[in-house]
Amino acid sequence: MRKVLLKLACFLAVQIMIAAAIVHAYRPNPHSYMAASRDKQALLDRTPSPRILLVGGSHVAFGTDSPTLEKATGLPVVNLGLHAGLGLNFILAQAEQAIRSGDVVVVCPVYTVFATTPPTMALLQDIEQQPGDIRCLDPGTLPTLLDTALFAYGRTVVRSVVDRCLGQPDQPKPPYRRDGFNAWGDVVAHRTMKPAGPLKNASLIDSASRVTQASLSTAITRLNRFQAFCCNQGATIWFAWPPALNSELDQHQDVIDNIVAAADRDLLIPQLNRPGDVAYPVEWFFDTAYHLNNQGVQVHSSRLAANLAQRLHIAPSQVAWRESRAASAKP
Repeated sequence: MRKVLLKLACFLAVQIMIAAAIVHAYRPNPHSYMAASRDKQALLDRTPSPRILLVGGSHVAFGTDSPTLEKATGLPVVNLGLHAGLGLNFILAQAEQAIRSGDVVVVCPVYTVFATTPPTMALLQDIEQQPGDIRCLDPGTLPTLLDTALFAYGRTVVRSVVDRCLGQPDQPKPPYRRDGFNAWGDVVAHRTMKPAGPLKNASLIDSASRVTQASLSTAITRLNRFQAFCCNQGATIWFAWPPALNSELDQHQDVIDNIVAAADRDLLIPQLNRPGDVAYPVEWFFDTAYHLNNQGVQVHSSRLAANLAQRLHIAPSQVAWRESRAASAKP
């Protein structure tokens, strides 16, 4: 028995040493898509209020032209959109760290946040780039995160270490790179690229996700808490439905109608638009049913800017005055 225990102890010691060596050798890729979270944090830190904060997933990053919003409102814009796989609670908790008095917050979640969607390893990839974001992690998601994402993340870490040891470090492909973003936090690299083929993910709601009354209630309750937080901070908040492939809206009409009805009934955040207002043809999408191409970006951003300026009661003359004042303030 003692020999068996000794062999087991030696085996475990070897595994721990291997794991420790891998962890020690691993370095988060500074060029990865998720590394853009560092730049977005730096942009937040140096952009004074009042400002417009765009909150959501990658569809906000890919589908918004922030300069268009700036021109329409006269307010600086920070695009916080990165990855819907971070989950609604994590995305909103990140935004809560930054919201200040006078800010205008536009929260634009994808439809999957209203479903029973498990957390993805995007959470771990964000935290490795921004360790301070661990405070945004909901302890209640840890068991599911460990079950669904830890193994995939560990495999990515091991592969990264092995590739680096072989002199073949991972080079993210455009547009999913840190340098694919502009100074506002918008993804712009894809606007001059031709799609590689048909949409990779042409579904608005993943087949593994189920929209239930419980999942709807959970998402709307969290959004309402976010609304209360914004109001307590002295910020203004608006809800925007995401740009979506029109054929997908038709295909999932019953589910979307259920989500919209629940939002109309229970969501406390005023809505800037309706799902049909931001339903676009397939020719305006880049690689998924949420990621707009350049043509789609320009149309969608113009509509969003007009809606926002109208709700904020901003006249073109006010924008011109703000721009001239900002220009005169520059050294």
